[in-house]
Amino acid sequence: MVINHDGGISGHHSRSYLTAVDKKSGEEIWSVYAGYMGSTYAFNKNESKVFVGVNLAFQAPGYLYCIEHKTGTELWKIEIDPDDSLYSLVSVKDVLVACVQSKDEELKLFAYSEESGKKLWQRDLGQDKLYTDTRSMDFLVLYNERGITAYDVRTLKQKWHLDVKLAVNDSEYTDHTQTVAILDPIAYGKQKDSKQVWFALSNGFINVNIKNGKIRQTVTSSNSRLLLLDKKHAVIMKYKTDNAAASKLYTYAYELMDTEQNKVLFSGVGRLQGGIVRNNRWIAVIGNSVKCYDLKTKKEIWNTPLEIHFDSFDNSGLIKPVVYKNRVIIPQEDHLMVLSISTGELLYQVADYLLPASPFPNHKPYKAYSDGKTLYVSRLNRKLEALR
Repeated sequence: MVINHDGGISGHHSRSYLTAVDKKSGEEIWSVYAGYMGSTYAFNKNESKVFVGVNLAFQAPGYLYCIEHKTGTELWKIEIDPDDSLYSLVSVKDVLVACVQSKDEELKLFAYSEESGKKLWQRDLGQDKLYTDTRSMDFLVLYNERGITAYDVRTLKQKWHLDVKLAVNDSEYTDHTQTVAILDPIAYGKQKDSKQVWFALSNGFINVNIKNGKIRQTVTSSNSRLLLLDKKHAVIMKYKTDNAAASKLYTYAYELMDTEQNKVLFSGVGRLQGGIVRNNRWIAVIGNSVKCYDLKTKKEIWNTPLEIHFDSFDNSGLIKPVVYKNRVIIPQEDHLMVLSISTGELLYQVADYLLPASPFPNHKPYKAYSDGKTLYVSRLNRKLEALR
């Protein structure tokens, strides 16, 4: 699935598309035009269908599509009222739930049959927030500052409630303390188990099994962000102020955690801007350096100075390192830095890759991504390249 846009060539606003691409050949399988306001999507339980919501323009009709994932066949299509904007989608068993924002900025939920597109119910969201996931879920999960509640998606009968004081961020941006950020949403979405979910508290974070509402793990840490790296690893990013945006996202310390064993693997100081764990090594972007540590001995293996440039459109305030074969790739605002994973030596930089930035705040662009076999690089010349 590829978000692509014309980089503003069409005028003041960019035109965008949601496109399905064959990973082997690079051929386009299908594409949905999403105007200049972007798109949102979710998969059904077996990923045979993808649901796509688009808002073409302000106060213009939006559309909700059900598409056969492999062929691009349109199974059904619903027009959304011009006064409403599609905010997010989530698949719950065999029901698609759409969160829609009215012109008065009030949020409401609409439920549709995934088979036919028939509307089943609607309700105001009020002060609640809808938990969304690109993967299909078992229950409809709503949360607010007073706790988390799961409902049967068809009857809206409560299945469980967890009475807990959450820290709820009203902004769509994640550059605030007591928020949970995902460094690699693609890898996160490929995890088949969607039961374990992290929520932020005023003084830490909890991991909740959303099938039964039981707290699996609690982490106490005020003035922090939780950065999920992969299924097993997360970083607690610590700030000296209770407003990370005011501190320009400068961490003073951090802890790398094994979330399965609930233990700290490594502690460090300085401005952490991103990192990745590979083969028992912690490779982190700290200040204007990329550092590699042995997680067994806690010793520094190498330290390579780099001038780090943020992508101003990526509101997470993070650098996303990529490991491909024996290389560490640091995607910068407009170029790639390539290091040796064993020595940290700067092998070369690719300056002609003019990497794109997304104008849509809900799209976190991947300038480079690896699935372990292939390296994918997006370019400003409107091309997606696969390298081996």
